[in-house]
Amino acid sequence: MELFSKIYSRYYKVAELILEAAGDKGLTEKKINQLITAYGFGESNLFLLSKLLDEEYKLLEQKGTHFFSKVTYSVGYPLSNLQKSFLRALLDDPRIFLFLTKEQYSDLKTALEGIEPLFSWKDFYYFDRFTEGDPYSSEQYQRNFQIVFQALKQHRVLQIYYQSKYGRKITGIFAPYRLQYSQKNDCFRLFCIQIKQQIATQPSTINLARILDVSYSLYDYPLEIVLEKMKHQQNSKDFVMIEIYNERNALERCMLHFANYEKQTTQIKPGVYHCKIFYNKEEETELLIRVLSFGPVIRVLSPTSFLNQIKERIAKQMDLVNNKNPFTITKDLI
Repeated sequence: MELFSKIYSRYYKVAELILEAAGDKGLTEKKINQLITAYGFGESNLFLLSKLLDEEYKLLEQKGTHFFSKVTYSVGYPLSNLQKSFLRALLDDPRIFLFLTKEQYSDLKTALEGIEPLFSWKDFYYFDRFTEGDPYSSEQYQRNFQIVFQALKQHRVLQIYYQSKYGRKITGIFAPYRLQYSQKNDCFRLFCIQIKQQIATQPSTINLARILDVSYSLYDYPLEIVLEKMKHQQNSKDFVMIEIYNERNALERCMLHFANYEKQTTQIKPGVYHCKIFYNKEEETELLIRVLSFGPVIRVLSPTSFLNQIKERIAKQMDLVNNKNPFTITKDLI
């Protein structure tokens, strides 16, 4: 079986849309045809329309010029064994309880009983990221994450009590606008706007693992101000321009590796590409490490500040290779 079956999923989805649209008011043949054209394949009208209207599928009932749904319950379509196997594998992800309650997890585990996971998370070995990620198994962390996640969806203001990277414990009012996962650090960061005396002030970034407690605030969400701050931050993003030499499939690897960044890529000549990657200042170290991981198939063109950091890191590495700064093991270290 193919990993994704376009015909299987698309035809079921089109039929679902038609049945929901028909409801109690009904649809004309012309409207049904329009829905199939809009959401189906080029040849879908030839195949699907006749089967729906001729009652081969027994889903629609004709009354005069309109067709009505015979289905009285919410329409859906069954999952394939492959999809079930994939979902079963997701239940073993250590981050699953960030998005599911224990009751939801238990219900899904029961529904997928007897299904073999498509893969095991133990099969993945991450050689290019820090080993100390966020404490996903902590119930306090899970609670904090779910409150933050709901606040983002519902546009609610939060009162956050957290510990800064310098060890200070801080309490503040924040309007969240984005949650970001760092693959390199295996952690989540919250981007938000701090509110002081009912006035939206500067943008802030808080690591979720540093949040000690969080709750909903009674402040109204300053949507227009947050959107304006987000727009300003988007326009003021830093960028790095890199040149990609398409050796060892470097172009495809770069597109996948930097998929979570906004970027512009153009071909300069056969086998050579320029890629402009936009990033927030707090992400600079992570991006620097990612760029360095590609070795000689990437060349940094600008800005000078980013290029200088690349040179400094390479120089330090060369010092270690040439043993100019050896680390001496003494008896008191053993």
